[in-house]
Amino acid sequence: MSMLPPLFSPEHVLALTDVTKLISRNFDRLLIPEEVTHIYRQCDAFWEYDGNPDTPHVRSLSGLHLDWFMNSHEVLSHTNLCQLFAHQAIRVVRQQYDSPIAWALGSSTAASDFSKDVANALEARHDVFGAGPKNEQIWKGPLIGKHEVICQFEELMNRATATNAVRAGLRAAHPYELTFAPFMFTIIHRSEIEEIEGARVLSLARYPSRCWEAKDCPLCKQGSEAIPAKGTNWQRLKKGYIGEPCSECGQFTVVRCGVAVKCNSCGATSGCS
Repeated sequence: MSMLPPLFSPEHVLALTDVTKLISRNFDRLLIPEEVTHIYRQCDAFWEYDGNPDTPHVRSLSGLHLDWFMNSHEVLSHTNLCQLFAHQAIRVVRQQYDSPIAWALGSSTAASDFSKDVANALEARHDVFGAGPKNEQIWKGPLIGKHEVICQFEELMNRATATNAVRAGLRAAHPYELTFAPFMFTIIHRSEIEEIEGARVLSLARYPSRCWEAKDCPLCKQGSEAIPAKGTNWQRLKKGYIGEPCSECGQFTVVRCGVAVKCNSCGATSGCS
């Protein structure tokens, strides 16, 4: 196998066109956290709050409010990167656990595709969860044998809400105790959680958590709106859109420019003296 030099070094910086060509056999080692961050940044999957109270910030699935976010959808939608991270996950897990894994499962988010690629590489079984109205994870697959080992693979962990919901959904669908691996994996680990029900949390990159409960959020108190980082909201976060339609063209691509506002779609401005 060949080994690429660090992806973020001054002598060797991979652009997006290079990143989207990376494949698992390029690496005979684990990615380091700075390389994971570089891949996310090149895929335009890294967002940080700009301090402007007119622009929104992120409300996570767990209800936490965040001033920075890494959007795995933007990365894992590149099939080569999804497969690369799947092989990296297996490399991490196999350093700790070399027993057979019967099922590789993830929650009904971007992790669903990620966990499927892990399952393919492990030659393990896989199926998907449905999402309930209160973010419950509803198991849609067949009954899992009580002694078949289940290992969980997620793309991002803030408070382990989805991870715990997966376990709850599996237990609700089975009349007996299930067997979970003593480890679970997440690409990005943002929480202080070290283990879940005795299963150690393994990751490729761990970053300090900057998050608040809604009632304590300083960004909300200064007037910033909290929105989920998905769908069209992601572009609103990335572009600094204030969430109001343009009075000329009607597009929701209006940004604040000092005391004025400007539409990035048609160029119309308003509020100028």
